[in-house]
Amino acid sequence: MISLQVKRNKDRFEFDVDANATVDDVFSSIEEKTNALKRTMKLIVNGKTLTAFDDGKKIFAEVVKKKGSKVTAMLLDGAPLVGGGGSTSAGAAMASSVAEKRRKEAKEKMMAQKDERAKERKSKGVESSYNANNKSFNWEKTGICSSQNSGLDALPTSALEAIRESAKVKVFDFSLNAIALVPNSIITLPALQNVTRVSLCNNVIESAGIDFKVLFESLRFLKYLDLSNNNLIGAMDVVNSLPSEDEDKEKSKRPPLQLKISNNKITSFPSSFFKSCPPLERFDASGNQISESIEHYFVGSETTLAHINLANNFRINAIPNAFRNMKSLQSLILDGNKIDKKGIPAVVLRECDRLSELSLKQNQVTIEELRELDGWDAYNERRVSRADKILDAKTMLGDASFREGADAERYTRDF
Repeated sequence: MISLQVKRNKDRFEFDVDANATVDDVFSSIEEKTNALKRTMKLIVNGKTLTAFDDGKKIFAEVVKKKGSKVTAMLLDGAPLVGGGGSTSAGAAMASSVAEKRRKEAKEKMMAQKDERAKERKSKGVESSYNANNKSFNWEKTGICSSQNSGLDALPTSALEAIRESAKVKVFDFSLNAIALVPNSIITLPALQNVTRVSLCNNVIESAGIDFKVLFESLRFLKYLDLSNNNLIGAMDVVNSLPSEDEDKEKSKRPPLQLKISNNKITSFPSSFFKSCPPLERFDASGNQISESIEHYFVGSETTLAHINLANNFRINAIPNAFRNMKSLQSLILDGNKIDKKGIPAVVLRECDRLSELSLKQNQVTIEELRELDGWDAYNERRVSRADKILDAKTMLGDASFREGADAERYTRDF
């Protein structure tokens, strides 16, 4: 038997440990005598730090290398020990019961307050917790119209409508809420017409909950739109009449858009979507369910689009020949799809003369097949040049900096 004395600050207690007891058994004994949870404990014995997770299966006597003697240990990170020295199991159990009762009462109180606030919102409207005038004043003053992670299930209409038309709001950020609908009446507010950045990520916006045509037509200075992690499902179709010559000219003058619409359940982007949206600079639709040919994608953005991410759609099987016309394209991320060597056009490798990052991780093509492709040498020259610039600049390398030129063994391991 080992006599174990455990100290924490000024508190201490003792108990006997069987010679064959594991470290996990010791932590269980401590847990019974204190309010501390086993997973939060660290025990320092003879300069060694023990945890139930890392050392639980080890024999305690072997770890401390003492048998039949007294061992002193320091307890860290647990809850305060109950009582003074030599506190009894009955006292510890009573204190644990009291603590559990208090936790339960606190949780019930919190839930009651939450229900009360919900009833208040229902009776007075979703904006009962909003002081519309104060919000509007702050938004006007800063030019940032934002309420992240506020538990909203709808946009605060009154506060937004109270913003004066003369305000120069640039940022519209209501991410990390539970908003399902973006009304056209909000998008078309005069005070928001100069907005350049819209973030509505991590909400529950559905396909019918946002009108892309109205959004793109109204926010003519928009440079960044984030709708990732929502409930957008199916085809992102846009009811669109044929653009006039004046509308085409107006569209060409607009700033390029960075569009992030990843991690939804989108199956397709019809041509009407790209005809409606401004010229694109960056397009991220990774983590969706796109299963169609992407031949018609990015019409109107051939000279502006620099970065495309369609990773983890799992069903895209080819890079379109039309991508050869994308003279600004620098990176094309297609990890996690079904592309084989037949789906990689040589003309894209040769003629996209700025393309220096092509990522095909978890597809159906090997590094040997890539190297045999017509056009690979031209692409690889750009890839190596890009890597050299990164090294010369002493920039930290991203995951994909050298992946396409890796040796076969590394390609197999990483891909």
